[in-house]
Amino acid sequence: MTEDKTIYIHPLARRNRLFLMTVGSLLLGFCLLLDLLFWQAYKLQLIILNMAALIVFLVGYLKHLQPKVSYTITPEWLSYHHSWGQWRLPWHSIRRVGEINVQLHMQALHLPFVGIALSDVSHLANSISPRLANKLIHEQKNLLITAVKAELITQQQAIICFEPFRINGQRITGPIAAFLHQCTVLQSAYGFHLYLPQDSFDRELPSFIALLQQCQRYSSTKA
Repeated sequence: MTEDKTIYIHPLARRNRLFLMTVGSLLLGFCLLLDLLFWQAYKLQLIILNMAALIVFLVGYLKHLQPKVSYTITPEWLSYHHSWGQWRLPWHSIRRVGEINVQLHMQALHLPFVGIALSDVSHLANSISPRLANKLIHEQKNLLITAVKAELITQQQAIICFEPFRINGQRITGPIAAFLHQCTVLQSAYGFHLYLPQDSFDRELPSFIALLQQCQRYSSTKA
């Protein structure tokens, strides 16, 4: 990374969106023709076929709604773009980037996320949008379930906490406070505050970790 370099990461979740929307549209058109010809004789079968075609189209459409760019990386910042909002962190607030591994039922389990450990969560609290905070609380439900199963946290800790969150004398309430409480719980379980899903970047998980670590090192040399 050079000083004027900006890296844009495109989400894997958007792949095949046009193909699925095209196939879904063609199937819906074909179903409409079949409905006109055979509705009375094959009503139940045609309902199922119509629903399947609609699901294919909707999956493609939901992929299409995902942001074209999921991460913007500069020498100063790491920004995450989600259809529900975004957050932006300066590199000096990021302490560590790594894989997430856990022992479950005597087996090593590699979770499909990149973990980010923060040295200071105040930047996250000030940059994340309430809508995204609320969305991530629910998207991270499986991480909490896995942590409970692995006995890394208790069931009580996995419950959403609606109490205010205090940091540096600041009193935070609402979805952002609940999200920060959850970040703290997940950090106690896995060692990371933030969890970047594997389908939000365009390369293999180890390669994305290596990229972030390289950018973090570069940022520290420019500080």
